[in-house]
Amino acid sequence: MGFILFLSSTFSAQEEADTLVLDSIHSPKKATLFSAIIPGSGQIYNNFYRPKGTHSNLWWKLPIIYGGLGASVYYAMEYNKIFKAFFNERKNRLNPDYTPQLYPQFTSEQLYPEQERFRKYRDYSIIAGLLVYTLNIIDANVEGNLLHFDISDDLSLQVRPKVFSLQSRQSIAGVGVTVSIR
Repeated sequence: MGFILFLSSTFSAQEEADTLVLDSIHSPKKATLFSAIIPGSGQIYNNFYRPKGTHSNLWWKLPIIYGGLGASVYYAMEYNKIFKAFFNERKNRLNPDYTPQLYPQFTSEQLYPEQERFRKYRDYSIIAGLLVYTLNIIDANVEGNLLHFDISDDLSLQVRPKVFSLQSRQSIAGVGVTVSIR
């Protein structure tokens, strides 16, 4: 009868009661919903329910979120104004009695590429705003799920001999590995 070496892994997460206090009130789904309704509110919710003893302040993300959303809205509105000005100038130049008032440096044929350039910039600004909004929701969800994740340096690894019982009433010797995260 031969000995077969089996490697058994047991992972157990343990927490120290004096540093981390888990609550049953916090919900990552609520954080996601809050951020979807009001950008940044999920980050505030997560910061409010973070465990005692953690040093992570999540409020620093709010200026980034609102700065990104504000800049996107501002540039989308500015580029839309310029786009409409080029569009209206092109439309007005179709009238033979109209004398060019806006953009006299451009010919009628040159107005269309300029109009399309600002339409593209407006669309990019809208996409950037949607991207910031989506990242805000994803960040609130991920932070909510990882809020109670223990990242302490207290790890231990134990290797012990172990006897495995098979269904055929035979025993096989092996090695058991236990990783404890405290």
